[in-house]
Amino acid sequence: YSLELPSGERIFESRTLPLVEGQIFSMVRDITGRKLAEEALRESEERFRTIFENMAVPVAIIDTGGRWLQVNQRYLDLLGYSFDELHAMKNTDVTHPDDLELTRGYMKRLIEGESGHIRTEKRYIHRDGGIVWIDLSIASLRDARGEIAFFLAVSQDITERKQYELALARNEELLRTVV
Repeated sequence: YSLELPSGERIFESRTLPLVEGQIFSMVRDITGRKLAEEALRESEERFRTIFENMAVPVAIIDTGGRWLQVNQRYLDLLGYSFDELHAMKNTDVTHPDDLELTRGYMKRLIEGESGHIRTEKRYIHRDGGIVWIDLSIASLRDARGEIAFFLAVSQDITERKQYELALARNEELLRTVV
């Protein structure tokens, strides 16, 4: 229950226990500080969720085993999967086969602490089977004990640029052959 006091509202927790011969024992504890901390935490989590969901780029949180823990809508749009589908997968399940060694290599470097941040280009396989090129920036984030808690992955779709680069390379090769 709460009481309005001159210093502001206070929140109390009360427990009553029956004793012998109609007597009771009551204990009242001021839990205002705990409730304020809980509310601040809830507001902070809501603020983080709002920022995460509304980022203009695909953002994902991945565990050290490569499982997708959280992804924003941009990531779902990039890969074509629902959250439930992606949550049941590892990042290597949607990685192009030719990029699996690259992915395993940078994950190993991050886990072993050789690097706290990696930036690379790689390919994912979209749910419809198409190839999606991304510019990937992935950072390891640690807990209070210094252990890696998860990875934060920020991606940018560079498929159009890569298709242009590949077409340009083919045209240059054709021109060299003709010359």
